[in-house]
Parts: sequence; structure tokens; C-alpha cells
Amino acid sequence: MGCSPGMKNYAKTLLLVAATCFALVSTSKAQLVTYETISSWTNSVQTFTANQFFAQTFTGVTEVQSMTYRFASSSNSFGSLNLTATFVEWNGGSSVGTAVGTTVQSVGTITIPGSSSWSYDNARSTYYYDYQIVLNQATSGTQTYAMLLQTSTGGSPIGLSYTNTDAFSYGTLAQQYPGSFVLANPFQDWGFAQLVVAPVVPTPESGTMAAIAGAVLVAGLVGLRLRQRRQLALVPVTAA
Repeated sequence: MGCSPGMKNYAKTLLLVAATCFALVSTSKAQLVTYETISSWTNSVQTFTANQFFAQTFTGVTEVQSMTYRFASSSNSFGSLNLTATFVEWNGGSSVGTAVGTTVQSVGTITIPGSSSWSYDNARSTYYYDYQIVLNQATSGTQTYAMLLQTSTGGSPIGLSYTNTDAFSYGTLAQQYPGSFVLANPFQDWGFAQLVVAPVVPTPESGTMAAIAGAVLVAGLVGLRLRQRRQLALVPVTAA
């Protein structure tokens, strides 16, 4: 036995409701977004010292895919620099010797090459080198994370460029010097030629989803009723 036109239309309405709800859930999933902070860089550079770390924190993100740091120097004659890169859950340790986070991913040693591989920024009269770290690291979306860069040697003119504005709204820079506290500035970020993250996207609440589904269902039933009335109006009246 085949379905009546009314039942078919009702089934189509239910499919429409399901498709609408699925679309809302799908669009609420976080998408990767690319940022850069170089356009806010005003020639400020912080050079590394022994056993000091530089941290970039991340908040309100569900993935940190990659980051391309812009290293800078006023010199044009220097050797390479080795840095240890570690991605951690940030707990904001406020003094030297206090752990600043639990390791999530150990990138290992990265090597910033000597001056012969660097480029020159005429606008800022500064030598620079861009180094990309690929993480593809999923995060909770509620915890603050940080990428730590640290070296055990000092005396190199190599440093990181940094901004004087909040160029990246999902985190900030922090530093820890030997014998001093962690410094964090909510209005500064390290210089990134590229920073790819997935910001948290609010998911519609269950009550909102139910209201939307109900509205679509009611609209479908009203449309079905109007169609049935039009069909009845077209039926010829037989004389008695």
C-alpha cells in the first residue's frame, strides 16, 4: 500500500527538520582561522638570554595547527641558535622554579640558522627569519595553553619580534627571566607571520535547537494544510 500525499509531505517535513538541525550543529564546529601579527610590529625585538623562556598563550581555541614566528636581529653577522619548543597546558606559574604548565606536546629542538639565511626588512631596518612550527594539536577549548621557546645559551643577538597591540585576540605573550617573575601582557603578542588556530564556536543550546525544530515542523504542517485545502478546492462538485 502506497503512502498518501499527506503522509509523503509529512515525511518530507520531518526530513527538513532533521536537515536543519544537522546544519546548525555542523556550522557550530570550529573552523581553522589564520592570523598574523606582523602588521602590528613596530620594530620591537626581545633577544634571548640563557635559561629564559618566551611563551605565547592560547585561550578559547579547540586546535592550534601551526605558528610561524618572526625572529629578528639588528645584526647581520651571527651563528645559529638552538631553542627547545614545548607546548603545555598553562598554569601561569608566577616565579622562577615554579612549573608553568604540563607538557602536551614536546616539539624538541629547533634550530634558527645563522645570518646568511636571513632577509632584510627595509621598512624596519631589521634582519628577520620566519620559522614555522606545525603542531596540529587539539585543545579542550576551556584550558589555557602555551608554546614555550627556551635556550640554554646566551649572548646571541637573535630575538623575537613583538607587538604593542593585542594583535591576536586568543592569547598573549609571557616571559620568564632567570631570577625574576613571569611577565604577561594582555595587550602584546609575539610576532607571527602566520598563526593558524580553531577558535571555539558557541554551540546552540538544546532548548534553542528544540525551538527551531518545532518552528520548522509547525511551518511544514501549516504548508501541508494549505496544500490540502487547495487540492480540495480543485475537486469538481458533482450535481445531485
